[in-house]
Amino acid sequence: MKKLFLFIASLTLFATASVAQDLPGFEAKVFAGYNEKGIDFGKVTDTNGEYIVGAEVAWESFKLAAITHNSVSLEPVDASFDRLDVKVAYTLFSTLADVEIGNSWFILNHPKLYKNVQWQPYVSVGKGIFNVTSTYDVQSHLVNFEGTVKGPQFKLLGTDIVTSVFAGYTDVNDALPKSVQEIKFNNTYYGGSIDAKLGWVSVGAVALYDGHVKDTAIGWRTSVVYTF
Repeated sequence: MKKLFLFIASLTLFATASVAQDLPGFEAKVFAGYNEKGIDFGKVTDTNGEYIVGAEVAWESFKLAAITHNSVSLEPVDASFDRLDVKVAYTLFSTLADVEIGNSWFILNHPKLYKNVQWQPYVSVGKGIFNVTSTYDVQSHLVNFEGTVKGPQFKLLGTDIVTSVFAGYTDVNDALPKSVQEIKFNNTYYGGSIDAKLGWVSVGAVALYDGHVKDTAIGWRTSVVYTF
């Protein structure tokens, strides 16, 4: 059943992306890549590496995206579907800051259906080089705030070098601090990334410092993106 659902969802989104170029006001892109480490809410959740394939379509203020997370091993040779992310969003545009309101469904490859889907509504505010996103995980009662600032961007041997820094705060069971004195700094995390982009191809790395485990993780990533 999960394979059938995955097939239908992927087929629907990719079919929409394929015709988007013929419809006024639509934009679409398809992408594939590899992440050495999977990171969620400032935590390294996958150290075995993940292959991602996805697509995104947008029309005016509306956006729909789907991403599959897959594991591949060589010894023994095996490939498996781990997770499907489906995101819908609506953006309010303004001169000061754009506000995106949406929801993400994380559909896990879990044998029990009632444990198979996680809901994460979010609000993202940003313009230009900055962005702040607030996300709530309904199942785990987890709240996350993350801010991202784009760093210097320049060209090197015809390649675009893109940098950014980020910082976040994650708390569980709705125990958000009511004052500065109540902030648990071991719930914070921060890091940065650097990517080299040449045409459709991007190769880079991300560094993450987890305040809870007091450790820094570095992982590389690569992707290919085609925009219609």
